[in-house]
Amino acid sequence: MKKSILIVEDERHLWESLRDMLSTDSYDMEWVQTGHEAVRRSIDRTFDAIVLDVDLVDTNGWKVLDCLCGLHPFLPIVVLAGSIDDGEAASLLGAATWLVKPIDRRIVKTVQRFMDEPREKRASRAMGSHYGALRLPDLEHAFPE
Repeated sequence: MKKSILIVEDERHLWESLRDMLSTDSYDMEWVQTGHEAVRRSIDRTFDAIVLDVDLVDTNGWKVLDCLCGLHPFLPIVVLAGSIDDGEAASLLGAATWLVKPIDRRIVKTVQRFMDEPREKRASRAMGSHYGALRLPDLEHAFPE
């Protein structure tokens, strides 16, 4: 069974580059161009990984990342970052990893590594992120006595 990847990229030429690089491994890839579509598709369908460009024209990509990490805390999300600072911020928010653009063939091994990661390691990584640490205390207030 093919593993599925949701690619969130608003620029067609970058999507085509990603598709060409990742198609060598015969993934089932779905492309969306907006953050709103990404969230909707991640609810409608199960993916093995998400590749997310945080520099989106329709919405703040950081809000999209925050939402996706909240909905799917153990799903590997690879962020396409504009700078090292952006990449480090992505890690703090719960992304599995990040790559600074322009993207090259390293993305193939990166995506594969995180899709093959055991669920226990994903959970440990997710709980170790600042995102997970920030979200957990909020649960106490979600259920008043």
